[in-house]
Amino acid sequence: MAKTSLSFVPNQKVNPKTWKEWDAFPTDSILEFHRQLPEYSITPLHSLNALSKKLGVNRIWVKDESHRFGLKSYKALGGSFAIARFLQQRYDLEDLHFEQLHATNFPDSEEIVFATMTDGNHGLGVAYIVSKLGYESQIYVPKEMVSARIEAIEKVGGTVTIFEGGYDDAARQIAKDAEEYGWKVISDTAWENYTQIPEWIIAGYSTIFEEVKEQLAWDVPTHIFIQAGVGSLASSLIQYFRTVYESDGIKIIITEPDCANCFYHSAQINDGKAHNYPGKVDTMMAGLACAEPNPIAWPVIRDGTDFMLSCSDKISALGMRSYYHPEKSDPIIISGEAGAVTFGALIEMCRNPNYSAIKEKLELNSKSKILLVNTEGATDPVNFEKVIQSG
Repeated sequence: MAKTSLSFVPNQKVNPKTWKEWDAFPTDSILEFHRQLPEYSITPLHSLNALSKKLGVNRIWVKDESHRFGLKSYKALGGSFAIARFLQQRYDLEDLHFEQLHATNFPDSEEIVFATMTDGNHGLGVAYIVSKLGYESQIYVPKEMVSARIEAIEKVGGTVTIFEGGYDDAARQIAKDAEEYGWKVISDTAWENYTQIPEWIIAGYSTIFEEVKEQLAWDVPTHIFIQAGVGSLASSLIQYFRTVYESDGIKIIITEPDCANCFYHSAQINDGKAHNYPGKVDTMMAGLACAEPNPIAWPVIRDGTDFMLSCSDKISALGMRSYYHPEKSDPIIISGEAGAVTFGALIEMCRNPNYSAIKEKLELNSKSKILLVNTEGATDPVNFEKVIQSG
């Protein structure tokens, strides 16, 4: 039996009682640090008024991270904060000042090599920040990664190693090699005895949502659709909105590729535990091509998410084309495969009668104020052109 383009499961483990136990991110200090970074500027929050009217909803807002640092992705926010906190602890620094973290300020800086694995955007963000600070970076990438993403990492100064295997295999290998060579791993997913760096990365992403709060002037979304790969960005969003807004009126919807839907799969099993995606990871949404949930992101996603969506690549392609060919006066948005899937899912649910039951369950109606995050631009230019022209 063929898969549908979009599948839906309610999260029966959502638990608002736990939200009051979560610590709010120190967003003032995190944002203050990010404002010191070269090329920092607040990214746009677009309002798609024409499409909102056509789909019968109140508002659609899109936080456009394709403009972040000129890297076409938000990922450097997490990597930069984690690297800064590591250096702050290593050198017992009182405050986080970007220029103070430069390698030229420390006589033993040549001993420090930062390393990570990536499907593209995280590795680029790490290599960019590491280069700005004068250190060396080692970036492991899966063999399937497109040349444009590899070239982008090398252009900002990263040393790329192509790994025979997928993202999750590269994560295990980089941990092994880092121990052998003395590298410092900057990973956005955790494993046994490795949690502090991913926690800092998750906290670093909160700058996105602090900017959104300022841009919305405390107007509150009713629905937020957010992508999940290993779940670090999603857990950052959930922890931010559940602690800052202190409201259970916001519906948060995790959105994943159907061939890498570990959170959707975990919600289906419904035993409160995180489960790996059991099949072969096969999706053009490279930034979301992760079979294994981040273990420190899972409790937040389990307790703070209302619904899980599983989407085919066709849904992502629909989102990419719809961003690029907007309604009337709405702005053109350049979005890559992982960035557009939430937009495609929203459009499909609102206009396709086959998904009217999902739309009704999510209570998408004329009162809905919907927040999306475009997590990346056209990081694979060849596929971007192919998708845009195919519509």
